[in-house]
Parts: sequence; structure tokens; C-alpha cells
Amino acid sequence: MSVQGRETEAEIGSNGAACRSPRWMATIAILPASLWFLAATVLDPGPAWRARYMSATDPQAAPVVRFERQLSQYWNKQNALAAPGIDARAFSARFDACLALDRARDIPFMLVAQGEARFSVDGQAKLTLPEGASERRTRGEVLRLEAGVHHLEVELTSRGWSSVALLASFDGKAPMPFPKNDEVDGVSLVKPGTQERPCSRP
Repeated sequence: MSVQGRETEAEIGSNGAACRSPRWMATIAILPASLWFLAATVLDPGPAWRARYMSATDPQAAPVVRFERQLSQYWNKQNALAAPGIDARAFSARFDACLALDRARDIPFMLVAQGEARFSVDGQAKLTLPEGASERRTRGEVLRLEAGVHHLEVELTSRGWSSVALLASFDGKAPMPFPKNDEVDGVSLVKPGTQERPCSRP
């Protein structure tokens, strides 16, 4: 998830030069480097997608857990490890994050994967790509989500080179991987909590 800031919009004069920048940008620009780094850290909540990678060749091994900025991954000969010590041709993975909405929205979701994959919202499966085809496949649906916090989860099983991505649109534009287009007021993607209570309600 980690939400990227919006690009600053400057007012453009007739000669094409920027005439005025937001006041907060000028303030940050004159901060000492240490304070600038602290401000950037506070404004950037960090990666929101929790990933658990499990080896199919060593099922007794503990999962490798880490946080990632986007659910958009692919593996091949140049990217042969799904996670440290886990062969990308024989593994399973579970990704989850919490989506907070200020109001009810109709959201187009797309699940794209090469391998067996399933997308769930609040514990209910919504999109499924069954095992069997070697090429990348896509499933999409517009889902109505009410205001509040929703637990998003994607599961992937790989038996060869694979890929997985979850795309969505919150503003009527084409669906894109999270969190690139959750720069919409009232929408945020945040880290999940414990496995038993992944998304606490406000």
C-alpha cells in the first residue's frame, strides 16, 4: 500500500513559467535535511500491503512476512525468488491491507494473475482465477463497498513462473495497481493489524 502524494499544481502564467507554488512547499524547502526527512516520514505512512510468502517445497518452514507498497508482482528467471529463500516457481502467498472509505462507493476491481488466485473483501471471495491455464488471466467486477474500513485479501498459488496484481479505480479512471490511484479524498490504504483482527473499525 504508502499513499503517494499528489503532484503539486503550480499556477502557470502566459509565458509558461510557474508563477506561484503552494506555501507549504516553500516552507519544506528551507527545512534542515534532518527535519525534512522527519516530515517526509510522517507524511508517508509506508507500505500498506502485508505479504506472507510460503514455500511449497518446504511446507514446514516459517512464512516470510514483509510489507510492500503495491500488489503488483511478477516472477521470472531474472526475478527467481518470491522472497528470501523461497523459489518463485513453487510457493503460495497471501497479501492483505485495509481500505478505508469515507462514504459508500461503487469500485471497479480487477484481479490479474498467472497462477491460481482469489480476491476477498471482508472474508468473502469476490474474484477467482482457477488453476489450469499457463497464461496471465483477468477477472473484474464492480463492487459496492459501504463507508468504513474493509479488509482486502489476495491469495496466490504458484506452480511455475507467475504474477499477481490487484487493480481498482476510485475516481472513474482506468483501474490501476494500488496505491497509485487512491490519491482520492476520502480513500486510504493502511496496514492491517493482527491476523485475528486485521482491520479495526473506527
